[in-house]
Amino acid sequence: MLGSAFTVRDEETLADAEVELEKSGIRVLRGSREEARSRRVHDFIAFDDPFGNRLELVTGQVQLPRPVRFGREAGITEFGHLCLDAPDVREAYRFWSTTFNAKVSDWIGDAACLLRIDPVHHKLAVFRNDRPGLCHMNFQVASIDDVMRSWRFLEQEGVEIEMGPGRHPQSTAVFLYFRGPEDFTYEYSWGVRRIEDDQAWRPRTFDPSEPGFIDLWMGPARRTISQPQAPLPSPDGPLP
Repeated sequence: MLGSAFTVRDEETLADAEVELEKSGIRVLRGSREEARSRRVHDFIAFDDPFGNRLELVTGQVQLPRPVRFGREAGITEFGHLCLDAPDVREAYRFWSTTFNAKVSDWIGDAACLLRIDPVHHKLAVFRNDRPGLCHMNFQVASIDDVMRSWRFLEQEGVEIEMGPGRHPQSTAVFLYFRGPEDFTYEYSWGVRRIEDDQAWRPRTFDPSEPGFIDLWMGPARRTISQPQAPLPSPDGPLP
């Protein structure tokens, strides 16, 4: 079972978030020193969103002074976004836009809401599903060539390609979804749209019944496999 985390500015911001979440009626647990050390952060809090998705806010994330050495050069430059599941994406939007400061970039009918917390088109996506879950994690890569090289490599290695290569009409990103370890879905993408002027941007709605609603190149659309979320333990229990 997986949980997800976002970094906040400092300890004061983390404390303010803890107070505001509790005021909203959301149960919050603060991690122990040992639990924070295992996450390589200074401090963190954990909570469930209204739909049962396990989330954490962290501060003081440890920075490595050396480049990360992967087993294969995939061209990864940064974390891209998380995709969560919820039974009602409109309610999810209300939660993330009021309790937090997320703004909607685009809608895919009532099937998905794409949310930004900085100029990147979306750092959080919420897709409709009966149960809470983490449906995929995205990493940005340096070039379209990196997307295509990974496609060829993964195919040669017998890894299941779930969607792509394709191009999302919402974010303009060239994408590739594949099934990774423990049946979790990962996405590599390049060329994501940035929204620099919040006031000028107007969220659009895409019809999921229309051809090309998720892929401008008209590839087959497929629902990615979701991982269940880790529920909060009892108040005295350790955080996973």
